[in-house]
Amino acid sequence: MKKFWASSYKNNSTQDIYPPPQNYQAKKSKEVLPRILSFIALFIFIAIIFLTAAFFATNKASLGAGLRKADPKPSTQKESKYASYTELGQMRLQTADENTVLILEPWFPYNPSDKEFYEEINKKSRAIKIAITSYFRTKTKRELLESGENKVKKELLTEINNLLVMGAFNAIYFSEYLFLN
Repeated sequence: MKKFWASSYKNNSTQDIYPPPQNYQAKKSKEVLPRILSFIALFIFIAIIFLTAAFFATNKASLGAGLRKADPKPSTQKESKYASYTELGQMRLQTADENTVLILEPWFPYNPSDKEFYEEINKKSRAIKIAITSYFRTKTKRELLESGENKVKKELLTEINNLLVMGAFNAIYFSEYLFLN
C-alpha cells in the first residue's frame, strides 16, 4: 500500500492503478489506419466529382462526344429523287486484327431512272461485297479509327466505282459501323 501512495503522489497519474492493456498500441494503430484510409478515399471521391463537374461545366467534355454521327436513313423513291441500294445488307467483316470484327451495313443512293445501272449493280453485288471485305481485311481497327470514317468512305467508294461500267455511285453511307472485339 505504501508503494501505491508513493507512486501516485510522484506523477499524479492512475497508470499504476489501471495499467494499459498489453497490446494497447497495436489496437490504437489498428483504429487509426482505417480512419486514414477512409479520409483518403473520401478525398479521392470528392476530387473525382469536382473534376467531372468542372469538365462538364467548361464544355471540355460532353456526353457521347466519341460516338459516331449517324448517316441518313435510306430513302424511298417517293421521298427523294434518289433511290437507295440496300441489297448488300448487314455484313460481318474481319479486319487485319485477329480478334476484331466490323459490323457494317452499307447503302448507296442512285438515280432510279437509270435501269441499266441498277441491273449492273445487282449483277455485281457479289463483287462489291468482295471489294468491301478485302478493303477492311487489309486495315486494322486502329488504322480505320485514325483515318476517320470519311476517308474510309472515300477510299471504298473509289474501289467500288472502279468495278462499275454503266455509272458510278456518288456517295456511300453506313447504317451500321460497329467494331466488336
